[in-house]
Amino acid sequence: MKKFSACVLPLVFALSATPVLAMTVYDESVGGDAGATLATAVDLGILASGATSTVLGTIGSPDEHDNFTFTTLSDWTFSVSSYSTVPPNTTGFSLWGAGGSILESLQISGPANDLFGTYGAGAYRIDIREFSSSPTSYGFDIETAATVPLPPSLALLAAALGGLALWRRAGGTRRGGTAG
Repeated sequence: MKKFSACVLPLVFALSATPVLAMTVYDESVGGDAGATLATAVDLGILASGATSTVLGTIGSPDEHDNFTFTTLSDWTFSVSSYSTVPPNTTGFSLWGAGGSILESLQISGPANDLFGTYGAGAYRIDIREFSSSPTSYGFDIETAATVPLPPSLALLAAALGGLALWRRAGGTRRGGTAG
């Protein structure tokens, strides 16, 4: 039992530390200006569970809009990770749900965390709007909750437990090479 614990405990601790993925899913300086309307919105696709997805952009003329649509399979939160402007610029962020209903709308003039609280799985749209004429660079993060362990982690756990079961069934081996 002592050998079993010495083998299994480090494996359990290693697998419990599921990595958090972080990626830039859209950058206007690379992909071009984001769409100004729902019809021309940039679709970020299905965002990975247990990941932080970052969007980077710039808006600068009064009433300019950047629109992004996305789908999540788990709960998620939204935060503005970077914000660069000439005061007193104000930028509006609006969250729209399925069916075109507005869920939340707010105005900021600097970075802020968890702007929209926590929302569940589903399809959403974020509309970013500038209310001044100075260019504003922004970055926002959509952080999704992990729903299940990543498949490679499950495969590794299954292989390790299977190997330990075979080792135990064979009775293990002692240093002298005899079974016991």
